[in-house]
Amino acid sequence: MISWGHDECIYKQLIMTKKHWVGPNGETAIIPKDEGLGIMISGLHLHEFGFGLQMTKEELKKVNEL
Repeated sequence: MISWGHDECIYKQLIMTKKHWVGPNGETAIIPKDEGLGIMISGLHLHEFGFGLQMTKEELKKVNEL
């Protein structure tokens, strides 16, 4: 049996448009109606082969502490 996992994340261009500066007279930037273009990052992890990244024992210890 092969154990595997899959995860993905989408980064949007304009996701932080709800936060913006307000000028002294109340003026603000024009806020777009959508979140803009996105980039999807997808990863596949196989228990037998890992994620493709090699870690030292010190790095693994830091990750596990977090």
